[in-house]
Amino acid sequence: MIIELNHWVALIAATTVSFIYFRDLGDITQAFLTVRRKGMIFAIRHERLMISVGLVGTIITILTVAKYDAGFKFLAYGLGVINIFSVGFPYVWLYFGLRNQQDHAKYYSIVEAKDYLRSDESVIVLENKGETRAHSDYFIKRPHLAGSPEGLGGENINMTYCCMTHLGHGYKPEIDGEKLDLEMVAQHGNNLIMRDKNTGEPVQQMYGTR
Repeated sequence: MIIELNHWVALIAATTVSFIYFRDLGDITQAFLTVRRKGMIFAIRHERLMISVGLVGTIITILTVAKYDAGFKFLAYGLGVINIFSVGFPYVWLYFGLRNQQDHAKYYSIVEAKDYLRSDESVIVLENKGETRAHSDYFIKRPHLAGSPEGLGGENINMTYCCMTHLGHGYKPEIDGEKLDLEMVAQHGNNLIMRDKNTGEPVQQMYGTR
């Protein structure tokens, strides 16, 4: 009885949390599911806990059905595969699919760049204190975030880019004088959402605040 109860609690908890994690941080899910910014912020702040519940709950489910014949095998194994995908896809996409270039983007002179860009390439130009950089739509949409150690015009300034709105925005990654270690996490509606790895807090592109 206790094993059967544990099986169903683990299955329901793992499936529910895995779905919410996938819905709120899966990026492409916004095309067919309602994703609220409040839920996305919650998922960013509690990502590790949600991943743990999804994976541990799935493991408990599989073990109880395999060893003690609890529940229904087809349901446990089927949802187990779905849960692993729901947790794995957003994680792989966020940490391996996107190329975070806050501090190590490589910039080329106009002469060199001609070998990589079309003559009609659309670019977003960022200027600060007489120093100028151009970011092409094609290249900036992958990392969403680009900068270099020397900054721009002697200041710590990056380019942030939201693919949904094609909004390129010059951004100084600092809050209250504290340098942020940013990574791109999600896009919601018309706003790119990043995360400060120092604190785990989400930072919104348009407002520049936690």
